[in-house]
Amino acid sequence: MRKLYNTYDNLSSNLSKFIKFVYSKISKPHLKLIPHIIIGMIQAESVVTNNIIRKVSSAFFDISFNSITRRFERFFNNSKFDIYSLFDSIIIHIISFYKLKNKNVYISFDHMFCRDAFTVLLFSLRIGKQGIPLWFRCFKGKKDPEAFKTSLIISGIDYIHSLFSNKKCNLIFLADRWFQNNKIMHHINSIGSTYYIRTKSNTTIRIDNYPNADLINSISDIPVFLSKSSFFDSVYITKDNFHTKLTISKSDSHKEPFYILTNGNTRDAVKHYSKRFGSIEFIFKSQKSNGFHLESSKVRNITAFSTLYGLMCIAFLWISILGSDYSKNQNHFKQPFKIRTSKSNR
Repeated sequence: MRKLYNTYDNLSSNLSKFIKFVYSKISKPHLKLIPHIIIGMIQAESVVTNNIIRKVSSAFFDISFNSITRRFERFFNNSKFDIYSLFDSIIIHIISFYKLKNKNVYISFDHMFCRDAFTVLLFSLRIGKQGIPLWFRCFKGKKDPEAFKTSLIISGIDYIHSLFSNKKCNLIFLADRWFQNNKIMHHINSIGSTYYIRTKSNTTIRIDNYPNADLINSISDIPVFLSKSSFFDSVYITKDNFHTKLTISKSDSHKEPFYILTNGNTRDAVKHYSKRFGSIEFIFKSQKSNGFHLESSKVRNITAFSTLYGLMCIAFLWISILGSDYSKNQNHFKQPFKIRTSKSNR
């Protein structure tokens, strides 16, 4: 009879050891509870508390369903628990093992709205054709100005930059038109990284040495050619007289042209910007509808939502790593599953 290694107890015990290893200051009650929540999310394919509890209730022995529910609620509403510190510790550990396949590392950032109740700013790393979350911040409602502050976005950029500071790579930041901000682009350039950021058609610009330049007031004034890109290696965003580069591309599959600002190679702008698709959108889709059903959650306060979202991101990371390992090492999965806790275990 084949021995079953990855039992529920084995998984929860190894996950607990891993969390303790990367985040030593976690309290014992939280360390006991968090692995059950993460495993429950994965098993239930849901972040709804009742669905999670139904999957893990057997691990709580003689405790009633209502008592487990109250225990979960107290945990999620505990303002002293710092989900951001826990998640950062896990990400730092994971990236320390990350091996570059090439020098380009693609980072996408965007906002996600959960119903009308919460806003999330997320930075993600593209791996293969998908992505994993690296850094996030959560906010109440859809219009909290703190969620859209330039200083917050720059903080996320600096965090990502520090993550990869010891790796010889070219960090490429990708963002949609809502992030076209001269200060953000200037900051990315100042830290030696590359940006490809889509901009709006009404962005006012100046192009020197361009035919009829006096007739060009905004990007939309530049002629667009179907299936033929246009490249401008020196343009100025009128606001702040910001110097950058511009690529314009139009295809049959998109209604509007792509106007992409960059400090990199304009000829590669479309290729690089396309790495955004299927990366951060994949994460949001998996979180909201295709995997964890975030929008079915009934949490109302920002503390509970932030903790819930953070643990969901940890669950997402775990199954992404397991999926990657399984696809590469299918013949070795008869061996016990062990979570790495040091580089010597590689």
